[in-house]
Amino acid sequence: AALLVAAFLPINLVMQLVWGISVLKPLQLWLLENRLVTDDSWRPMLAALDWVRTGPDGSLYREIFFTRNIKFQYPPTSLLPLAGIEALGLQATPLLLNVINRLLLLASAIGVGALGWILLKRQNTGDPLIPALGAIVFGGATFFYFPMTYGYQLGQVQVWGNAFFIFACLAWVLNRKAAAGILVGLICLLKPQLALFLVWAVLRREWKFLAGGAATGVIALVLSVALFGFKNHLAYIEALQFMSRHGEAHLSNHSFNSFLHRLTGNDDGLAWSNQNFSPFNPIVYAGSLIATVATLVMGLWLRGGSEGEKSLMQFLLAALTFTIASPIAWEPHYGVLAPALVVAFCAVLAMPQNPARRNWLIGLAAIFVFSANHFPVVALFAHTPLIPLQSYILIAGIGMMWMLWRLTASAQRIAAPVTGA
Repeated sequence: AALLVAAFLPINLVMQLVWGISVLKPLQLWLLENRLVTDDSWRPMLAALDWVRTGPDGSLYREIFFTRNIKFQYPPTSLLPLAGIEALGLQATPLLLNVINRLLLLASAIGVGALGWILLKRQNTGDPLIPALGAIVFGGATFFYFPMTYGYQLGQVQVWGNAFFIFACLAWVLNRKAAAGILVGLICLLKPQLALFLVWAVLRREWKFLAGGAATGVIALVLSVALFGFKNHLAYIEALQFMSRHGEAHLSNHSFNSFLHRLTGNDDGLAWSNQNFSPFNPIVYAGSLIATVATLVMGLWLRGGSEGEKSLMQFLLAALTFTIASPIAWEPHYGVLAPALVVAFCAVLAMPQNPARRNWLIGLAAIFVFSANHFPVVALFAHTPLIPLQSYILIAGIGMMWMLWRLTASAQRIAAPVTGA
């Protein structure tokens, strides 16, 4: 940990001074900026909410997404929280929404720390300081983890999704499967691809989780259709098809689709556009589909046992594969790696002290360094053989998928559910 910190801070200070962005920037904003008004998610969401309330009959996505070229990439159900805030007599402004994000980021750090505390405590090391120190380290590292904090800097709703998922992991480890399902159901209001968890739950006969997630989804969908119209929900399919066919090659998109765009030279991903997507390329599209199917199979595959830490690792593996399989996976979408790193570290810590354990720890450290940082220098790798390194978070995500896959076959029951906890 000391070596990581010693290497971590100077590198980020250099990146902050040279490129003006690093993991230190969102932390600085979280600590010092009380009136953050960035609106990366809020601007398109508020535009969509305003249109469904005041606009003429027609397709929300045809007007906002295709005609105005506003990147409202979320389903209509994502507008429910904003409508709920306004139903309380408040105005859903970027300032208020970023205040909520600020609180949720703090809650996420506490949740990550609590997850580590529970897992380390169940290892029964006999030293009460180890779980306490682990909770402090894990919770503190959350504020230095770019996929967790960058969404706050941008003003993104993904901060909500990351917080809900962390608490879903906590609910899972405490054997509150229905509560975990409800939380994942709430995430599906923002990221419908996580609805694949329903298939995952059926394959594993996790009926309580399935009931919680399905009930949340059905209630939210009925309410959303009543408020925003069935036609707008049906039109979202067209927007999804367009995004899956085109994708985005920008360096901040760490998906197979983005990687293939840059690799084939279809789009170098160096220029950001608030309006346009990458041009359609049949090779990129076909390659993305193959990678998506292969990744989803890995996430849905029945692997290892269904008890204790193995079950939690399968839960994390599924969430990670559903994220990577998406044609658009921005840096904040990889917040799922934060609890995954904690769970994997605690599992490796329980291994006998031998060279294999050391190698696991080195691998985890490498995944942390690659996924925790933003490296602007990779823009220089465009049109060179180093293009694959531009997808460094995707590489880290694949590495974590492999680790979770291996660990599910060997993990001991150090996180067995506690009845009545």
